Amino acid sequence: MPYKDPKKKLEYNRNYRKNNPELVKQKDKEYREKNKEKLAKYKKKWREDNKDKWSAYWRGYRQRLKVEVFLHYCKKLKCECCGEDFIEFLTLDHKNNDGNKHRRSLLIKGAMKGRQGQNSGWRFYAWLKKEGYPQDLGLRVLCWNCNCASGFYGICPHIKRPKTRNDLKLITGEP
Repeated sequence: MPYKDPKKKLEYNRNYRKNNPELVKQKDKEYREKNKEKLAKYKKKWREDNKDKWSAYWRGYRQRLKVEVFLHYCKKLKCECCGEDFIEFLTLDHKNNDGNKHRRSLLIKGAMKGRQGQNSGWRFYAWLKKEGYPQDLGLRVLCWNCNCASGFYGICPHIKRPKTRNDLKLITGEP
């Protein structure tokens, strides 16, 4: 029903969308399918014209995603080993030290297979969310220091701090 008054037209459109959500959703989907190229050009131009807004949006999205994923795998945002609670220092750790092997086996959308870093970070967090936060992966939240130490030495110094050179040899497996 065409309205000459813009306020009435706006109100009608709002009510229509509110009262017919499934129909509107279907029409929107059809429009997007039909106009993929047009929308892609529009989005690209908008991103180029609004680089600051786009960067801020993605930075915020990645930060929110990281917090959401970490809260799913730990009760509080802190390292399970040492208690570090700065989010900037926290990372996900595979308890069985098979993280690299696991990430290489993933086919994450937008990542290039075999490229270093493409299956980690926010893409990995998005994959975890999409997959429903799988519990069988043995993931835990550690700080970078504890994560690197457990990766390099097999155990974090907070758990077993070597007191002598012989203890260090036992941990590292040196002869």
